[in-house]
Amino acid sequence: MKRIINYLSIIKPLVFLIVIYMFSLLCCAIINYIISGLFTGDFNSETDIFENQPHLMIIILNSNVSIIYFIWYRKLIKNDKTKIESKSLILKNIKLLLLLGLGVIFLVNGAVNLLLMVINKFFPFCFGSRINVTNYIYEGSFILSILRTAIISPIAEELVFRGVILKKAKDIMPFYVANIIQALLFGIIHMDPIQATYAFLYGLLFGYMVLKYQSIIPSIALHMLNNTIGVIFGRYQNSVNTSIDVPLWFWILLTLVGCCMLIIYFYIAKCEKKNLVVQEKIIS
Repeated sequence: MKRIINYLSIIKPLVFLIVIYMFSLLCCAIINYIISGLFTGDFNSETDIFENQPHLMIIILNSNVSIIYFIWYRKLIKNDKTKIESKSLILKNIKLLLLLGLGVIFLVNGAVNLLLMVINKFFPFCFGSRINVTNYIYEGSFILSILRTAIISPIAEELVFRGVILKKAKDIMPFYVANIIQALLFGIIHMDPIQATYAFLYGLLFGYMVLKYQSIIPSIALHMLNNTIGVIFGRYQNSVNTSIDVPLWFWILLTLVGCCMLIIYFYIAKCEKKNLVVQEKIIS
């Protein structure tokens, strides 16, 4: 029974997240009612102050999530008696981090888009009625779009999934299982199947980053980098009012470049591990 309760505790942060969103939406509705009433003089007005700024409400919601889960995560870390000291992000580590991060970003984007092209070729009906659910991200103010998608959302999502959920999960199960669970939950909340695929794969990477550096900062940084690239590309595509037809060879090349970067990363990491073992033997 105790084990079941422990496993259910992994879902608790996700349930609490939904409660926070609902409460924040209620607060936004009240604020909208008061402000629109004061400006129009009619408290029965249906004016929506968030309508012209589609990103503003999400920024408010995720800001609330970031604050609450930061406090929660800090409390979990403070009470962790098995805590390992975080590795300092020196220049050398940052270079390796970028090599790994960009390698995975290139590999995932290339491989998933290749898969989508194959599916679209042989099973076009799968995409016939699909609406691009990410279009709303690229609308409205560019500054608010960046603030929402590339800054606030990565912080909130990392604190929830690689912070609280991963921490709770790896306390009661092996890390690799905990990492898969948090990545699955991260994919599920994106709801759209294609977005969920990306989110799951990136979730695995971000979880690995937390393990390697014993810090959530690298995963936040990589998440921000990935989302920034996505926003800039999406805004450009919207600005030319047409869908950019990316050729097959580009996705193949991107996948191969990502693979090469990962091979280099793991080779360097392996060499560093060997050097560390040699140094420890010399010291002892």
